[in-house]
This record gives sequence, C-alpha cells and structure tokens, in this order.
Amino acid sequence: MLKKNFNFMIAKIDNKIYISDGTKLFETNSIGADIYKQVNGKRNILEITSNLSQIYDVSFEELSNDIKDIIYQYLQFGILKETN
Repeated sequence: MLKKNFNFMIAKIDNKIYISDGTKLFETNSIGADIYKQVNGKRNILEITSNLSQIYDVSFEELSNDIKDIIYQYLQFGILKETN
C-alpha cells in the first residue's frame, strides 16, 4: 500500500500542476495529480489504476505502466511512502 507524505501539497499554478513541500517542487500532469489524490493508505496500485481507467481513455495496460512510473518517481522524490 501507499500513503502520502503529508509534508507535500498539490497546487495548480498557471495551468501547471505542482506537488511541493515548500523546499522541493515537483511538476506533474493531470494523471499524476489524480494518482496523488487516489492515494489514501488503503488503495493498492491495481485499485488506483482501475479507478483512473474510468476517467482516462487509454488501455488498462498503458495506464498501469504510466501509473507505476509516476508512483516510482513519487517514491524517489519522497512524495509517497510505502506501507506494510
């Protein structure tokens, strides 16, 4: 499972989406923002992908790969944390 690092907040500025903790700034897109919003400490990647597949008109496999890539970046940046 994944949970948010609550030091980070999401904001839209001049039609760009950012996630920041006040010192680090990460620019993302609408899919990245929706992934961040879906993380609640209870959903796994498959559930997040399933939820977002109802919004985005791409194949489940393509969306799944994109979500895994974005989550990996969020973990590396410290935006998300893995839970047991």
